[in-house]
Amino acid sequence: MFLFLKPKTAYNGFCTENIYVYPPYPDSVTAIHEDAFCSSENVMIYCNTDSYAHEFSEAKGISYILLDSPNTVRFLLGDADNDGIVTISDVTLIQRVLAELEQDDDGMIELRVTNGEEKLNIFNATEIQRYLARLPIERTIDIPIIKSLT
Repeated sequence: MFLFLKPKTAYNGFCTENIYVYPPYPDSVTAIHEDAFCSSENVMIYCNTDSYAHEFSEAKGISYILLDSPNTVRFLLGDADNDGIVTISDVTLIQRVLAELEQDDDGMIELRVTNGEEKLNIFNATEIQRYLARLPIERTIDIPIIKSLT
């Protein structure tokens, strides 16, 4: 399989200011056009170890996340309890962590709520409540995230 991506165009996924290849390159990809990303610095490739996409990323100096790595996590942004859906239970867990009634020793609750962009705070709980009530919110919640912990 040969894959050519136009700049700022997503492959079966979404695109913002960055180029995301989501879902990941299948292992059946055996070639990627040299100009697929037009030297953009905002590219993240999701691939498996030793796949063509992995080799291409390393050769071109493109950032990548290895999906088959034990250091790669997948979650929905805002899903504090990691049950696969953003609900009021996530708000309760955030409040319990902030009140020090629950522990977040490994930092995964904070990561699943903030994507590592800030410290867990009461505004995170409020934002999820607003999302659940279908009120305007300032950031995106309930989107799939794939992140390397290394």
